[in-house]
Amino acid sequence: MPSLLKTSCNSCIAAKRRCSRATPKCERCSQRSLDCHYAFPPSHRASSDWNMGRPVRLPLTTASNVTDPGIPPQSQPLGIADSVAMQSFDYALLELAGLPGIDDPKFSLLFEFPALAQMRVLDLWPRLDDTRSWSFCAQMLLSFANQFVHTGENPFIGKSGSMSYIVTTAFSVCAAYLARTDATNGMFQRILVAEVCKVATAIPHSSFEQQLAALQALLLYYILMFFGGDAQLRALAEKQEGVLERATIALQSQCLDPLGTPTDRVAECHREAARRAVVISYLLRGINRVLQYKSCHVICDLVNLPVSLRLPLGVHRSGLQSESQIDTREIVTYYEFVQEWETGRLGEIDEFAKLLLVACKGVTEIVPPSAFDTT
Repeated sequence: MPSLLKTSCNSCIAAKRRCSRATPKCERCSQRSLDCHYAFPPSHRASSDWNMGRPVRLPLTTASNVTDPGIPPQSQPLGIADSVAMQSFDYALLELAGLPGIDDPKFSLLFEFPALAQMRVLDLWPRLDDTRSWSFCAQMLLSFANQFVHTGENPFIGKSGSMSYIVTTAFSVCAAYLARTDATNGMFQRILVAEVCKVATAIPHSSFEQQLAALQALLLYYILMFFGGDAQLRALAEKQEGVLERATIALQSQCLDPLGTPTDRVAECHREAARRAVVISYLLRGINRVLQYKSCHVICDLVNLPVSLRLPLGVHRSGLQSESQIDTREIVTYYEFVQEWETGRLGEIDEFAKLLLVACKGVTEIVPPSAFDTT
């Protein structure tokens, strides 16, 4: 039987949902009025007749409004990133992550939400041409990598005296990014790609702390590849985006594990870091997709991700602290988080909350105009 990643439609794969494999549209896409395309179109033949040796290629559409993730409009010239994004998907590298099944019941909590909430969020995110806001978000993400080098912490990595080897290595890579020159840029890129491969192979069968460290490191690496490198490096990140996605899902499954309830303040801080890392992973991929292709494939996933409603004690505006204490009653969805801000009940926000709000509402709604004055 072929894997669900290779038999489901693209929309169901992106949403991590079971696909009915119906034609011309699966049941989920029909109910939600989504475009339904199959990498491997359903066959009336027996499953043994499937040719799993064929390369997986996303179908091209001739419509003017392209909604398939990663596929640029055909009217635009194709660059390096565009041509790589349309190449066959590298499932072999994704399988290195060895995640639980896509139909794991723990995942259902992430992707089920009221239809009204879905419609509202879709109404909030049509700003595909708001380049100013999305560029601001990209620069915020890039600043998190810079902040980590200068302070040893950022909104998704807490300062710790016992930092894991994976995160310590990521610190060195980020420092090399800041110190690179034209003469050493090629060497830096080779080091960066090599470290991504190392982290990808370290994900299987890891503990919660190891999976958190792996995702934190991958976030730093993909931030640099998406927003701190050239077109070729960004193209490589897009081609292997599935590595980041699967590391994210692995950590999500750990966060939803009822046996993994934090028992002390350090564990609580790790859970908060994990929640933030998961949200930033979705935002990172979505922001790059909007800037490059004027489409966003993560809206429906983002709406129900858990975030902290209040700024917890010990969590400063610059980053996480290991002595923080987080009230789990203050954990809400991204959708509810935005609602709290709209009603004025959110209170003080840190850099992480600012990123969430700018992505949802636009930079002009969150950042005062004086912040853009250059005189």
